[in-house]
Amino acid sequence: RTILPRSLGRESPAKAKEAGAALGTRDAAAPWMATLLALDEEMADEDVNRLVVLVTDLQRRDWSEDVLADVDALLRRPATVRIIDVGGTKRRNLAVATVATPQRRDAFVGRPLRVTATVENHGSEVVEGARVSVYLDEGETVLDTVVLPAIAAVDPLTGEPGQESATLDLPGPAFRDPGSHVLRVEVAPPPDDPAADGLALDSRREFAFTVRDRIRVVAWTRTSAKADLSADVYLRGVFERSWEDDEGRRVERNPLYELRTVATQSALLDAIKGGNGERADLVVLANIVPPRSALDRLRAFVAGGGALLVFVGDKVSAPSALNEAFYDDEATRLLPYRFLDPEAPGPSAGGTVPAFTLDLTPASTHPLAAPFTGEVAEGWIGLMPPRILRRMTFAG
Repeated sequence: RTILPRSLGRESPAKAKEAGAALGTRDAAAPWMATLLALDEEMADEDVNRLVVLVTDLQRRDWSEDVLADVDALLRRPATVRIIDVGGTKRRNLAVATVATPQRRDAFVGRPLRVTATVENHGSEVVEGARVSVYLDEGETVLDTVVLPAIAAVDPLTGEPGQESATLDLPGPAFRDPGSHVLRVEVAPPPDDPAADGLALDSRREFAFTVRDRIRVVAWTRTSAKADLSADVYLRGVFERSWEDDEGRRVERNPLYELRTVATQSALLDAIKGGNGERADLVVLANIVPPRSALDRLRAFVAGGGALLVFVGDKVSAPSALNEAFYDDEATRLLPYRFLDPEAPGPSAGGTVPAFTLDLTPASTHPLAAPFTGEVAEGWIGLMPPRILRRMTFAG
């Protein structure tokens, strides 16, 4: 019956094509009578430009006189019916079975993207040299092409098609605009064997996705007992996209990030999982060590490509708790070195106790380092300087 709702918004065409391409092939008799009756029920009076496409190998056992009569009745609804004949004495077919991004990675403006496609061979002969190409939106420019090695034939015992995977790399300049986009992956038969693909309908698959322009940051924080400002205030200064100046004007600070703060462990884990449809890219823990029940989820998050940033504080001043959470297990450690005991500033030659200072010198071009270095960071810290009572260094 209905595979997709009647309305899906901007991604409706891509989702419809994606669902159609996902339908498999089989040798069982086609229930055209039931299919056409169900299709008739799906149509609404307000539908216009009705188009029905029937893909069939025109076997006699499928097309009885009763079925032909129902097709005729359907035509009087009115509707346009197109029949695609895929029959023949020797059926050979290549299909794009799946398209995916490794580890559910999202696309970003100006950043390259890798996708993997699975191609199936539904024919009884091995196919060598099939070409897999990828396009963006409705464009005809090939962004990448891969020539596949031999794709095995259908297993005569199980009927399972032969499979081969293709890795396609899309260049960063292809993604200029944020928003909804569609990748189109197509497989073409070898130039010297065009008959290897007798059905064009499943030779392409469309993959709807969103190109983003900001990194999603989720922060779980606790405020120090002696702090004048909450940890959230400092994080907003670093990660919020814009702020209001003294005259009430919005000022761009950092267009790369989108900050959300959470108050509970369950909310943090939901953000890691992407329960609201927006999976976090960076998790910030400020003055808090998550309980053991959440650590496995955090480790899996990092192993899957997520980033983790940890700030220490008076509520996690014991290095043993940090080391146990992030270092002691060699197989799952998230720190390069162990934390050492906290240090207080020592007396200077004049007998005074100098305060610790923050080094904001840019030492990396990585985008995650940008909010913590340079003029923007210096300006924000200058407005609201934190009090640093002690520091905790790494061993080594």
